[in-house]
Amino acid sequence: NIISNNSARRGGGMFINDGNINPRKNYFVNNIICNNTASVYGGGLYCDHIICVNNLITNNTANYGGGIYCTDGTLNIHNSVLWGNRANNQNNQLSIYGFDRVNFYNSVLEGGIDGIGSSSVVDYENMIETNPHFISPSQGAGYNYCGFNVNWALQAISPCIDGGTQREFYYDFEYPDYDIIDNDRVSM
Repeated sequence: NIISNNSARRGGGMFINDGNINPRKNYFVNNIICNNTASVYGGGLYCDHIICVNNLITNNTANYGGGIYCTDGTLNIHNSVLWGNRANNQNNQLSIYGFDRVNFYNSVLEGGIDGIGSSSVVDYENMIETNPHFISPSQGAGYNYCGFNVNWALQAISPCIDGGTQREFYYDFEYPDYDIIDNDRVSM
């Protein structure tokens, strides 16, 4: 799925709420969320209690949480990239309010821990803080820049290539065999 060039007050690209229904089953998998704008919270994604796997969240804008704004519960991010998001007031990549815990696994986060606004417990394993080197990304952040006629594939020099994992973290979830652009998920 490509979710691009949208705008809203909360969740410019996607708004996911009421994750407490079954927080162990709320998977958000294999999406490109780019060039969206929220006038207040979560340029790319506004959510609670969610597990993000194999997502690219890039070049989104908001006042708070340019990439993601989350409230309540636990946020888990696996094999994903948060890069190039911009917030006017707080935390370019990720802003968290009232969360118990944030977990990053094998993911890229521009600015590292400093890219997160949170008083929550933050755990991470294999976090990459360097440029993912997309082939031809959009020219800027927000819905005024086209996120469709671009190439989000990784250049050969990208630190992300084979940086993910196929290790199963949760219950009955199995990682997809292919990444966002239909390449093999990870060379084993």
